[in-house]
Amino acid sequence: MLREIFLQQSAYNKVDTYSDMKRQHSLLRAIRTFSDMAARCISLGASVADIAEFRSGTMLSKSKYEEKFDEELGKALETMAEEFRGLEARL
Repeated sequence: MLREIFLQQSAYNKVDTYSDMKRQHSLLRAIRTFSDMAARCISLGASVADIAEFRSGTMLSKSKYEEKFDEELGKALETMAEEFRGLEARL
């Protein structure tokens, strides 16, 4: 996630060509949140395969290309929280 979402930028995408500090901080914080929640679920017995299937990872990756970045990132974070709560409930 760090490499593909945070470090890589596309010069061919008008939204991703440049990232201001606020956007970079938001992306990094979202990646950290995903990582922390994943680590917690794994410590409770979840498999990496369960977490890899989450839509929120893809949503997070795609949000960086969206003109309405804050809105799309918010949706990804909401989905992420729902998915991890659901996984924890099954453990």
